[in-house]
Amino acid sequence: NALERRRLVLESLDYERRLEQEVLDRTEDIRKREEEITLHLISASDYRDEETGAHVRRLGLYAMVLARELGWHHGPVEYIRVAAPMHDVGKIGIPDAVLRKPGKLTEEEFAIIKTHSEIGARILGGSDIPLLQMAADIALFHHEKWDGSGYPQGLKGEAIPEAARIVAVADVYDALVNARVYRPALPEEEAIAIMSKGRGTHFDPAIYDVFFRVLPMFREILAKHADTVVPVPQ
Repeated sequence: NALERRRLVLESLDYERRLEQEVLDRTEDIRKREEEITLHLISASDYRDEETGAHVRRLGLYAMVLARELGWHHGPVEYIRVAAPMHDVGKIGIPDAVLRKPGKLTEEEFAIIKTHSEIGARILGGSDIPLLQMAADIALFHHEKWDGSGYPQGLKGEAIPEAARIVAVADVYDALVNARVYRPALPEEEAIAIMSKGRGTHFDPAIYDVFFRVLPMFREILAKHADTVVPVPQ
């Protein structure tokens, strides 16, 4: 009887392990399919935007590092790695004359550019998939500022979803240290000096402090995924 009970216990444990592994495998399959779908969506917006594919890859990795250092669990960390690159997908709805303009935008043109956040949220919204829900929040709110002076809704402080606050820091860093069609890349020291002025106004101070602490990791990501085609300022 004791041997039979032990056999049943071992069979039960083996079944539980196999079931757990099957769940993990299926979850990984779903995550890979979701990631493939999002990469296709991002590639569609790349045809419209001057930002490089390397930029969106870096942004996902930056966001992953920040989320992990902020104590996020593994699942949400993976979500933000995939969701963050979709932050500007709404630019697919911005006219070329505005989106690709090399010079300074007029107030009217900037107002048009700002609508990309709401367009992106409409593209990504209405889903019950957690990844896309996070992506919609990031698209809509990554231009909000900690002090409430951002857009499109003028949200303030923790009313801004944390994922969007993370992407705000990562996006500004990458934009400053890489060349854009309207200006050359800035030295990192100059970029950090600019960003530090936004701590507590533009950026969540807690997230900015984590960013500053993991800056060496950001440099590694930047070096590993450098732009292959550098925009020439006009």
